[in-house]
Amino acid sequence: MPNADALIFDFNGTLFWDTAFNTAAWDRISRIYRKQPYTEVEILRFNGRNSRETARFFLGPDVDEREILRVIDEKERFYRELCQKDGAPRLAPGAEELLEEAHRRGIRMAIATGAPKSNVESYLRWFPILSLFGSALLYDDGTRRGKPEPDIYRDAMRAIGATPQETVVFEDSPPGVESAGRAGIRRIYIVASPLAETAKAARMPGAQGTLTDFRQYLPLLPTFGGEAG
Repeated sequence: MPNADALIFDFNGTLFWDTAFNTAAWDRISRIYRKQPYTEVEILRFNGRNSRETARFFLGPDVDEREILRVIDEKERFYRELCQKDGAPRLAPGAEELLEEAHRRGIRMAIATGAPKSNVESYLRWFPILSLFGSALLYDDGTRRGKPEPDIYRDAMRAIGATPQETVVFEDSPPGVESAGRAGIRRIYIVASPLAETAKAARMPGAQGTLTDFRQYLPLLPTFGGEAG
């Protein structure tokens, strides 16, 4: 039966299966600034968290904010190059179909991503369908704590006028699932993207099931909204 009045999507690793690109870009930063690779243990530790945390880990606790931002910009430029290396980037399987149908039915939607503005600007060019989200596309603007803190999910619900009881979240990482849960959201679908910690995330409180294609969620969409204008 339908179980969504409002949908909030993580983006990286969820709507856009880019985990390998992010990992490769951070590995390059690690090799440049630490002279060692980005280890599997570290990847699991920082997956789903914001760039400031990862950069500070690589650069050390005493580095100033300007250097952190400079290194993040360096990493993101390389990441965007990787995203386009094999042609035009594509959203996850079934993502466009679900977004179009949810919009047609008038279901409220938001994105809650830890990506910086520079990447979001590229996503809007690569994926025109993201214009459906309007101002409800929240990213790391430096004003809130990153996941697993609940800040971005609380702000995303506020942006679309939704309560935790009305909201369904789509996530791929344990910190993201924890973030949604701490915001009071109890219905979370785990997106099994490549390199995601799917099994761990699927065991966490609030996890409702695992998706390998967003079209699997279409039968759960409500029909009460009517067509959006």
